[in-house]
Amino acid sequence: MKINILTFIALSLAFAIALLVSGPAGLYLKLQREGITTTGAIADIECRKSTIVRYSFVVQDHVYNGADSNIEQCSTFKLGTPVPIVYLNADPTQNYSGNPTQALINYLFATFLASILLPGGATIALHLRRVARAQQAAQRDVPASGRSAR
Repeated sequence: MKINILTFIALSLAFAIALLVSGPAGLYLKLQREGITTTGAIADIECRKSTIVRYSFVVQDHVYNGADSNIEQCSTFKLGTPVPIVYLNADPTQNYSGNPTQALINYLFATFLASILLPGGATIALHLRRVARAQQAAQRDVPASGRSAR
């Protein structure tokens, strides 16, 4: 039992760290602290399983682009519609359309769930495998005379 708990904790921490380091949390934090808000416009809409909205905005006479995935229906977006953009002054290619604080909260919540559910499932699978092997070993160790002959 102690090994299962340690396995779960180790896997949970590994998942959380991997998701936080490799994911967009750092960008969301930086945009939250240093971001400048402007207005851009929807430049393209790609309708798939989720809607991909591409937008453009201007900073000091230079046009920058970005894209975000959205779960809303394609029909809710129209080309040219104004959208709020938050970007980094030092690097406007680092941008996000919407509220980076809410995006960070959503990402942290998803990271928390993944860090609990995925290692939890792996830990349960490992535990069930150990139990099954122990039962098989116990059955092999029972002498033939000890088994009922029905």
